[in-house]
Parts: sequence; structure tokens; C-alpha cells
Amino acid sequence: MSSLSAAPYVKDILGLTVDQTSLEGTINFIEFVIEQEKLGKQYSRVVLNENDVLFLK
Repeated sequence: MSSLSAAPYVKDILGLTVDQTSLEGTINFIEFVIEQEKLGKQYSRVVLNENDVLFLK
């Protein structure tokens, strides 16, 4: 994931820094998302039904 997010066409479009796309930065991001999900503040996965209506998982 770190190497994919560090690709210039991904990193630059998303405005990510070199620190954010490093292995440590990627691990920190994953840990942050997991914590936010536990708190019910963020959902990193989505599910669409047959009508393309968004269901949060």
C-alpha cells in the first residue's frame, strides 16, 4: 500500500507528502482509520446496492 500511494500520479493528486506515503506513515494512517472506525466517526469501506445506493459498512 505504501509503494502504491507513493507513486507520483497517486501521491501528487491526493496531495500526500513523502512522510505520509512512507511505510511508517502508511501504518500510522491505517491505525488512525481503525481508531476512527471504532469511535464511529469514519468508515473506510463502502457497499453499494444494485441501484448504486451507498450503504456504509
